[in-house]
Amino acid sequence: DSKEIAFVTAAKLAFAEGVANASPCILEPIMHIEITIPSDYLGDVMGDMNKRRGRILGTDQAGTKTIVSAEAPQAELAKYATDLRSMTQGRGSFTTRFERYEEVPPQAQEKIIKEAARLGYEQVILPKRNAEKVGAGVDGCRVIGVRNIQEAIRAFAM
Repeated sequence: DSKEIAFVTAAKLAFAEGVANASPCILEPIMHIEITIPSDYLGDVMGDMNKRRGRILGTDQAGTKTIVSAEAPQAELAKYATDLRSMTQGRGSFTTRFERYEEVPPQAQEKIIKEAARLGYEQVILPKRNAEKVGAGVDGCRVIGVRNIQEAIRAFAM
């Protein structure tokens, strides 16, 4: 029969099967960070960066200052300016730039999915090839949240 409900049901089933077969994941933006601090605070800054799921790439000396190069998820840097000022008594500064997207660790993915569900979104996550094109940010990650099946089909087809 050619009723609208038949097409909607078929689309839902096809979409669910397609997403399941696409090995979906959640991606998050990774930022490159250059942190300039007095050398006395190097240990505190490196420890803090590790707590933020960051990776230290290297350090350089510039007179009495140390420049720390690192990478960290953007979601972990939300309050970094305030925290860095506190750690360095106002003498630290940093710059960031987008580096790439990486897959979110499984523990963080569960948290993101629960938050998206709390906000009323269905659990629709695009495969890697589509995740950079569209998305609603949840905790700094690229999650596709949809409120109806037509929106999901448009997002998945991109």
